[in-house]
Amino acid sequence: MSLPQAQALIHRLSDDALLVIFEAYYGILQDHFTLSDTLCLSGHRAAYWLNLSKQSKLFINIYSSFHPIRDKTFEEMKAEEARIVQLAQILQPCIDRWNTLSIELDDQDVDLFFQHCSTNNHVPNLKMLDAFFIEGIDYTRPAPRLWNVPYDLPPNSTVGVSVCCSNRIPTFASTFGWAITSVSVTLKFITTTANSLLDVLQSCPNVKKVEFHTLTAIDDLEDHSLDIPFTESTEPIILRSLRQCRILLPSVGDGNRLIRRLILPQVEALHVANARFDVAYPVVLSSSQLHDPTLENIYGPTSQILFLPTLTSLYIRNSTHLLEVLRTPQLADLRLRGSATAPHSILSAEPLRCLAERSPPPPLRTLFLQHVEINDEGFIWCMERLTELESLKLIGSTLTNATFLALAKPLQPSSDGPSWILPRLTKIYIWRNKSIGPPAFIEFISSRSGICLPQPCYQHG
Repeated sequence: MSLPQAQALIHRLSDDALLVIFEAYYGILQDHFTLSDTLCLSGHRAAYWLNLSKQSKLFINIYSSFHPIRDKTFEEMKAEEARIVQLAQILQPCIDRWNTLSIELDDQDVDLFFQHCSTNNHVPNLKMLDAFFIEGIDYTRPAPRLWNVPYDLPPNSTVGVSVCCSNRIPTFASTFGWAITSVSVTLKFITTTANSLLDVLQSCPNVKKVEFHTLTAIDDLEDHSLDIPFTESTEPIILRSLRQCRILLPSVGDGNRLIRRLILPQVEALHVANARFDVAYPVVLSSSQLHDPTLENIYGPTSQILFLPTLTSLYIRNSTHLLEVLRTPQLADLRLRGSATAPHSILSAEPLRCLAERSPPPPLRTLFLQHVEINDEGFIWCMERLTELESLKLIGSTLTNATFLALAKPLQPSSDGPSWILPRLTKIYIWRNKSIGPPAFIEFISSRSGICLPQPCYQHG
């Protein structure tokens, strides 16, 4: 059949016939079905699209098209509540096909939706719940309860639900909390307490990944009125299932109680920001399986040695002084990053000497320096000792041409040492290093052309 004839045949089909064909094949061709902007659908339209989805997994997006609750009229509130109830009743029979649920409503409307979904049916296939609570700026309101999430599986069943909550501290029912393996809480313009965040962790006994970020303030003083002040005898919270933890405190001094009470014996990736060293020290020390920590804006005296035998990768931001006390015999990847607004004392890369002078030095293969300060002599001294280095990245450094001229010269002949500084270097990236010009860099590359040419090589400004 020619193309014009085929097009003519399609155009001769009635709308009803095309709809029958579409309905017959859509559910077969799609392994998942996204139902979005559901509150804008009438009841019969939502039911129609659900029927069309056959047995596909459901990706459901629910969000309010009205203004925040304080701007709604009484009639608007009642109309939206009626639509939420109707939608919940329509979605409830296919609850076993829910895969992802994203809901953006007022606190009471989220609870209302789950109330009308809670029957004897459950959501065994739910993988992701994203709850955005519209009334985020009113921090005087209580934490929303997610008690009514219809999740109930036998204790030996496989679990794996990711939950993201914005603008509220959630409260999980025990059956749902048991199923959660990843939880993320974002609190913008809201003051919370350390106890509230700790309650989230304790309600998820199988959690493997935790993120607390975009926190405005953590009020430890409020905790003191609800609980005893922190002491060495305060019972710690041990999270044995946790593998990844990201806690970005709003500022130094906020959230000390939160960090102090955590013990993470199995965590492998840990990101702690805006804490004193004496506060961060215990939780880092308790993490005997730690491989990839990020320590950002860690302040205060560093009088205690921190031994991390399993650590292979380390990212330090605005806290280079930590290198003086860290003992990392397996470290292979080191990233040091500063910022233009940080004081000189935490931008200096001179503590890198502490790492390089250890005997033996760690088997460092990747080094990344961004906006940190180190002079040519100190840098070359370190590079002479970090002989395993294969990749070097320099951004906004204070190094000059003297560094690359030194790297371009062979060392004095030695029976037991390398003939070049950084003999294993195969990759280099430099960007915005104002005191490094093309001639010195070209001389360095030319000197290695017959030995170990770094590939790829970049020279930017």
